[in-house]
Amino acid sequence: MEIIIMSDSHGGVNGLHFVTERYPDADHFLHCGDSELPLDGWEKYSVVKGNSDNYFCDYEDDVHLALPTGDQVWVTHGHMYFTRINIKRIAQEAQTFDPVPTIVCHGHTHRVDIRQEAGILFINPGSIERPRDGKIKTYIRLTITSVMYHIQVREAISGKLLKEYQLPK
Repeated sequence: MEIIIMSDSHGGVNGLHFVTERYPDADHFLHCGDSELPLDGWEKYSVVKGNSDNYFCDYEDDVHLALPTGDQVWVTHGHMYFTRINIKRIAQEAQTFDPVPTIVCHGHTHRVDIRQEAGILFINPGSIERPRDGKIKTYIRLTITSVMYHIQVREAISGKLLKEYQLPK
């Protein structure tokens, strides 16, 4: 299963278009908030509301997905859980769901962060339009197998592989 994850496009559409066109066969596209774009045009995406999304962006605060791989995914922007400080609050909130998600996707910090803690894979794809940790606009390509998460951090416009992780399920 292949999932494309991005966040914090803040009204920009170039990265979104390049990424969507690059992966026509992806199983799912996730946007972790602060798109600042209207609801139309997101047919292939699950999108959540970020702190910069105003009233014309009437997205849900959270999305929960049950994948055919058995994984449970929680998508949220992250601002309500103070993710700029650390992931402690978002990790605590994840434990309150039934079932507890195996993957948590969030944005807000504009910085890539991949980590696995307490049986949960936390993915922050950085920003596809306005990165804070340098000048590289990023997204995540997540491939899930029965035993492994294969995570690729890629540059938004070129698709160039920047970093790769293989983590056990």
